Amino acid sequence: MKDLTFHPPLQYSAFLHLLDEAPFHLVSFSRAGCTASTILRERISPLAGEQPVRLIHLEVGIHELIARHFEVKETPALLLFQGRKPVWRQTGMTDASCVKFILSSYIDQGVPQL
Repeated sequence: MKDLTFHPPLQYSAFLHLLDEAPFHLVSFSRAGCTASTILRERISPLAGEQPVRLIHLEVGIHELIARHFEVKETPALLLFQGRKPVWRQTGMTDASCVKFILSSYIDQGVPQL
């Protein structure tokens, strides 16, 4: 699926509309100048082509309202959405294989939502 990055501020209503467009979205919250955020983004970006999930990158400084709504207090942070509902969250560094396993668990095997 697509790998989307939004530099102009994305309105909250437009974000919700995006979540309605596909069953699963992995949203990556980062902070400008955060090395860990950059590394994590590089690690997970290839997953957009391997998994049936849309990857959305949001910079916390630009998308403060969305980050606040989902209580993103540290970066990097990943949230997996099924529709409009967040079903998984990871704060801090992780590797692509862990994220791929989580995605497969939710998408392929239908693990119950948290």
